[in-house]
Amino acid sequence: MCENSAGFHRYILQNFNGKTLDGLTVQDFDPPSEVRALIEGQFLSTRAHAERFGMPSPKRIIATGGAAANKSILSSIASIFGSDIYCSMKICVSLLIK
Repeated sequence: MCENSAGFHRYILQNFNGKTLDGLTVQDFDPPSEVRALIEGQFLSTRAHAERFGMPSPKRIIATGGAAANKSILSSIASIFGSDIYCSMKICVSLLIK
């Protein structure tokens, strides 16, 4: 684990030189970016915990609940885990209609 990793760390990496993050920190992002970072962070943490326990990468993930009706969240899960995402027929049909 990185030293001093607790807390809030936000960076704009457009001008990152690969050596230091000095001067790249920002106080906060716009609200949609903050929400996306929160969701991605939670799923990255879940993946990291599973890998530490020696679990293989899932071949498929079955999404349930309210988040399963959100295309952006499903896309994030698919990207982070590198897996196909499945949800109930009712939710999937409603995604296709929108």
